[in-house]
Amino acid sequence: IQAAVEKIGAKRVVLDSLAALFTQFPDASLIRKEILRIKSCLNTLSVTSIITSERYEDHALNSHYDIMDFVSDNLIILKNTSFNEYRRRTIEILKYRGTSHKKGQYSFTIRDNRGIVIISFEREPNVYHHERQRISSGLEDLDGLIDGGFFQGSSILISGQTGTGKTLLLLSMIEGALNRGEKCILFNFEESRDQILKKAHNWNIDLEQKEQEGLFRLLCLYPESTGIEDLIVEIKTAIQTFSPDRVFIDSISALERITSEITYRESLINVILYLREMNIIGFLTSTTPTFASPSFGSGIHISTLSDAIILLRYFEQEGKLIRGMAIMKLRDSDHSKSFMEYQIDGTGIHILKPIEQNAGIFS
Repeated sequence: IQAAVEKIGAKRVVLDSLAALFTQFPDASLIRKEILRIKSCLNTLSVTSIITSERYEDHALNSHYDIMDFVSDNLIILKNTSFNEYRRRTIEILKYRGTSHKKGQYSFTIRDNRGIVIISFEREPNVYHHERQRISSGLEDLDGLIDGGFFQGSSILISGQTGTGKTLLLLSMIEGALNRGEKCILFNFEESRDQILKKAHNWNIDLEQKEQEGLFRLLCLYPESTGIEDLIVEIKTAIQTFSPDRVFIDSISALERITSEITYRESLINVILYLREMNIIGFLTSTTPTFASPSFGSGIHISTLSDAIILLRYFEQEGKLIRGMAIMKLRDSDHSKSFMEYQIDGTGIHILKPIEQNAGIFS
């Protein structure tokens, strides 16, 4: 090692790995002695050293050569764990001598032409300093319920039961934004490109024309085949490339099926914080698990992080099924407190009047 460093004047040395180097030595005390000799030699050469070592237990903190945990200045733990037949790679800075570092495990993926990409939080919450500009939702009737519009950089959660029109509401918002010359990108996790375009066409929304004009982009990704870490990278890469004014994600419930609760929560928080840092308004849909469920489907962690929540729900009135919409939350702004009846027809979605008191929640 010393001869090779001196020959080329190396500044960095990588030993990959200790297992390959010391397989021939069965004596643990001898291995520790030789590791200390290597460390002393590398210190003398004043080089930065990176040494890899295998761990033989999935949740073990140290390696077979545990002395390295104590003599090294920094310690990075890589894991590849399994949950419901899905793999998750994580990286953790366990030790970083002489300075502070972020704690905990962070998911990462391996990408072509990029290598390791860590899915870390962009910044801590509440450190963004963007101008609070109110912009239209894209629907004039909805703007009347939210004091004129949402704030730029907000994250809006649209939660509702199956068939309440969540995707149509998104498409209507997209149409309104596109008509004002804003760039929009739609990520769909449950339907094909043809299905989305056909659905929009049925409501006289020409997304293909807006694509040709460079104002709209549609990405249909399938979490089951992609994996949530790669999905997050795909989303961020597409946003960086396209530079949209608005981001639409339909639906985050599809992500919940393919990973653990903690990974699902971290991934969504990561996306929301990224949009907030970029000052891009984001719309996310979520499907509630049952018709009578009072929850928001995505869990309390996403509900609290969202700046606004639109709840869509079925009601029963005089033997008829009607749809109701309510603004459950609108941070830093006044909003309507009523459940508003809305209808869906061949021309789109129409918000009507407050639902009467004799209407009951459909269960």
